[in-house]
Amino acid sequence: MTTNLNTDLENDHILHELALIIPAHNEENDLPKTLQSISKQTVKPGLVVVVADNCSDRTVEIAKAFNVTVVETIDNKHKKAGALNYGWNMVNDYEYVATLDADTILEEEDFIEKLLAQLKSDPNVAGIMPRYTVQHSNLLERMQMLEFASTTLELLRRGCHTHTLGGQFSLFRNEILKEIKLSYGVWSHDSVVEDMELTVRLWKRGYRCAVSSDTRAAAGGMFTLMGLWSQRRKWEEGILRILFENKIEKFLYLPYLRTVSSVFDLWMRFILLSMCFVNFNYIWLWLITIITSIDYKAIYKAPDIENRWKNMLLSTCFFEFYTFHILCVKLVSLFRIIERKTDDLWKKQHIAEKSKSKSLPVAYCVLVLLLMLVFASVITIPALILQVSVVVLVIRFIYRLTRSDSGYMP
Repeated sequence: MTTNLNTDLENDHILHELALIIPAHNEENDLPKTLQSISKQTVKPGLVVVVADNCSDRTVEIAKAFNVTVVETIDNKHKKAGALNYGWNMVNDYEYVATLDADTILEEEDFIEKLLAQLKSDPNVAGIMPRYTVQHSNLLERMQMLEFASTTLELLRRGCHTHTLGGQFSLFRNEILKEIKLSYGVWSHDSVVEDMELTVRLWKRGYRCAVSSDTRAAAGGMFTLMGLWSQRRKWEEGILRILFENKIEKFLYLPYLRTVSSVFDLWMRFILLSMCFVNFNYIWLWLITIITSIDYKAIYKAPDIENRWKNMLLSTCFFEFYTFHILCVKLVSLFRIIERKTDDLWKKQHIAEKSKSKSLPVAYCVLVLLLMLVFASVITIPALILQVSVVVLVIRFIYRLTRSDSGYMP
């Protein structure tokens, strides 16, 4: 069902060349803030489409209250990708298409104006995204915000290129989307990271995918361990599948680098456990691991500037637990791929977001820790390997502190 209404979003500053698609599944709590952030823009899309995907709450009612175009999917079995394609097939006549998650807020009032101007300035750029941060009201969401700051700063340092035009908000040239579209739409039904899969196709066609250094969108974070575990299971498994399916490409350097870095981080913790079985006095080396694993420079420059020293302290105290949780997710995802197991990871994430249980992530983390303890107790690590590993840690730490940011803020 489609509802076309004259809207609050229509005024003298309409971009009739731009359509905005918002896929929404039971987003009655977050959608109002998202639509309000659009209504405050200096220039507004010519069409805003909220794709209500199998909603059982008041999402449709709330969207209609903002007088945007609302469509309800029928028998969509392809989750977010299906909802995006449903919306995209309505906007073929538009020159530019943007996608926005229903829980993401555009921080600046000239957000769309700036982003569109940057996209228009380079015809070889197929799509552009803003810097991302995470709305944070608890410690877990704060850790995600700091993690996003580190990732964003790394992308900006590397020439403002990205391997993933994130689903939180991305802006595309529609003619290029038509060029690479699949038989049923633009976003693949076969990947749980449809945004990364699309970006890879764009890079392979010779187009660039960019990050804006002066616009920011605040995405909704996972506020429970269970929600974070399920979200990252989906992300990590999808990313690993794409890395396995593609040869080593320059534009995929960051996910490759982060995968190698994760292996090294797990290896370092295993070495320390092994050394502690030989001599518990080595436990102090764990402090070196913690300190050198944290990107303090990115944390210092994170969006929550008024609490930067609080963020530095919290990172030192809690980031090891957060990091180990993420490392366990990566390990479990890798084993699931090796086992050739496929799960409905979108469904698991939706269920997990409503659950306050910590049993699954805690159980997996304890299992990984126990396995590390068992192997560490029977394997003796030569002192030379420990020394080399510590040197690598220190070099990585010094590099993170001294590398140039070119004035960028995450």
